[in-house]
Amino acid sequence: MKKFALLISFVLSLLLSFGCCATMVNMGGPPQNLIPHLKNSTASLVAQADNGAYMTYCGAVWVTKHHLVTAKHCVADNNDKVEIGSTVKYQIFAEFDNHFPFSENTNVYVAKVIAEGAYNEDIALLYTSDNVEHGIATMATYDPRPGQVVHHVGHPKGLQFSYILAYISETRMLDVEDGPVRKVLNIVGFPWYGSSGGPGFDAQGNLIGICSMLLQAPGQTLFVHTDVVRSLLDDNDIKYHTLN
Repeated sequence: MKKFALLISFVLSLLLSFGCCATMVNMGGPPQNLIPHLKNSTASLVAQADNGAYMTYCGAVWVTKHHLVTAKHCVADNNDKVEIGSTVKYQIFAEFDNHFPFSENTNVYVAKVIAEGAYNEDIALLYTSDNVEHGIATMATYDPRPGQVVHHVGHPKGLQFSYILAYISETRMLDVEDGPVRKVLNIVGFPWYGSSGGPGFDAQGNLIGICSMLLQAPGQTLFVHTDVVRSLLDDNDIKYHTLN
């Protein structure tokens, strides 16, 4: 009995020394003030339904006061061609009414397509003259690593400004016929149809990629790499924000 009591005492001392009653470690969840900032830096691309209401079909991210970046296929026509100068409609998080599946928000703004990525770069640059309330994403300037947490804001199935926690599985080289090899992020999480064009952020709120393609595997998605995003902005002389 004495030995048993000593054993219990020893176990209790170990638990106390390692902090058994301490607060649980944060396993990658964002700070409370991060999600609103990420959502405020995101826009929803919308189309008008037959009943006159607007439905979200893609996302975009603010990179300056008047510029957004989205996936190229979100602004392409039925032949997968992007017409420079064509327009898209969008709504902002500051006026988000949380109605589903039809937004009752009557404020709809217009942006113009001013540039697109190369052949296999699923990315496009938009410009709007509207002075609306929104955040601005800071660009990551490092190479994201496998295992890194990704905070994604998208609009899956029209669920506007949905937050999804995901992870980087691997950085892959997208090799398609008749096109240059491009760097993409293989993300493990559950972005879904409607998440395209939505941004992926790191734990500090830096933009690390743009949702591009669902793979035929559970939870597997490809994001346009932040290097490609910065390259498009540089090619068009767009000044963006970084932490440096």
